[in-house]
Formats: sequence, C-alpha cells, structure tokens
Amino acid sequence: MDEIDKLDRYRVAYTLLEKLKEAEEEAEKEGYILAADVEKELELNE
Repeated sequence: MDEIDKLDRYRVAYTLLEKLKEAEEEAEKEGYILAADVEKELELNE
C-alpha cells in the first residue's frame, strides 16, 4: 500500500510540473500578467 501511495505522489508531482512547464511556455509566448493587474481584475485592492 505504501508503494502505491508513493507512486501516486510521484504521478501527481509529475503532472503538476508538466502543467507548470506548459504555463511557463505559454507565458513566454503571450507575455506575463502583472500581479497588480490580476488584483485589479479580481477587485482585491480594496
């Protein structure tokens, strides 16, 4: 059972890293969004 849990953790970590890599590549192509712009869009600067 511990071996399955370990494999699941590896699978989840790998998936997360792949998604982060894809997001970084997209940001490099399309440009980054400033945190202040995100906060303004979400109205968090109150």
